Amino acid sequence: MTSATTFSSSPDKNIPSESQRTDITEALDHDALITCSDGSHFYQAALASHGWVLADNIETILSTGSAPTDGHPSSLSSYRAELSGLLALLYMLYKISCYYNVEGKNVTIDCDNKGALQNIFKQPPLGITPFFNTDYDLLEVAHDLVLP
Repeated sequence: MTSATTFSSSPDKNIPSESQRTDITEALDHDALITCSDGSHFYQAALASHGWVLADNIETILSTGSAPTDGHPSSLSSYRAELSGLLALLYMLYKISCYYNVEGKNVTIDCDNKGALQNIFKQPPLGITPFFNTDYDLLEVAHDLVLP
């Protein structure tokens, strides 16, 4: 027996509720927020997706989500799916931090793609070189969220 995951077209599916946002903010305030993301790519069908989880340091799941990975079918890869999951987490944390005026806190980010994590937190080289990377669009947005 096989199972398949379908993605909802509802735009509210992955938005944490008000109580979830409050719990996430409380975990952020106490440097107790742990995040995890993962991505998957099915080459033959040219499909990719990502998922993420937010939890506190006592392993209470605060919010979860998943979505298809954006991009032209020829540009989809497991790396792009991983970046998409990380970007979803970073953007959500950015918006929650801005809305609740939380700054200067530590968050643990887990991902099984070491290269994606390193590239997000690494200063890109100057010049046109970064634009030759297939996934420069996602990295550029991530850099805007995490780099000074």
